[in-house]
Amino acid sequence: MPFADLAKIPLLIGLLWSQHVTYSPPNPFAHPEPDAKGEKPVVSAPVRVMRRPWHRKLFRVCVTTLAPKISSHLGAKATVRTVLLCEIIAVLATEIPTSLSTYILPVLDLSERPGTGASRIRITPTFAVGWLLAMAGGLLRIVCYRTMGRHFTFEITVRKDHRLITSGPYSIVRHPSYSALLLVVLGSVLCFYGSGSWLRECGILDGALGKAFGGLWLADLLYVPVVALFFRVRVEDELLHKAFGSEWEAWVRKTPYAIMPGIY
Repeated sequence: MPFADLAKIPLLIGLLWSQHVTYSPPNPFAHPEPDAKGEKPVVSAPVRVMRRPWHRKLFRVCVTTLAPKISSHLGAKATVRTVLLCEIIAVLATEIPTSLSTYILPVLDLSERPGTGASRIRITPTFAVGWLLAMAGGLLRIVCYRTMGRHFTFEITVRKDHRLITSGPYSIVRHPSYSALLLVVLGSVLCFYGSGSWLRECGILDGALGKAFGGLWLADLLYVPVVALFFRVRVEDELLHKAFGSEWEAWVRKTPYAIMPGIY
């Protein structure tokens, strides 16, 4: 039904919102060095970032090499926006056909008969589950931002006036923002790669280049949560332990799990 297919558009916009919330820092970069005015740095510990410059550059080079038709200047966030925009346009071009549809569909639908793949873009159980996970993660991420306030930065550091936050979601697990990140990433993978998606139905992942692009982008999506699980949690715990000592130890005894209650 056309209405059911069009109903996916606001859900895709919601998915875009969850991505924006998750990957947009709520506070400015925590500079370890004095600024141009000579003011003292606001941190008292080394600053570490999640995505190294080489990683960003490598991803951009690989994407533009493997998928030049999608964009010539894609970063990680831009890739998400581009894929979602392509899916929305494909749905509109199929369900509300205009003279432009004859030009749009051959570009966005790489199936044997342009338009047949786009007509299969729909809300599926896989998409619904993924969307709910991504929305839950986005909302939890906002709660973490508000609970931490100005102390929440994307860089691993401790401010000079830092205090240990143990309330709200931080009373359930020690790193709830990473719990939210996992929900968003897992949900997004289901939405982007599952049945009924633009990538799957329109033949974008077919062929050698398509498979290479799909694999590269999947690796990039999973890179951040993997780093969070196996690197950042350990580093942050060590940094907080050093900064707060017995206060941190009491929090760990009360809140023993880092990301998933009862599991990890």
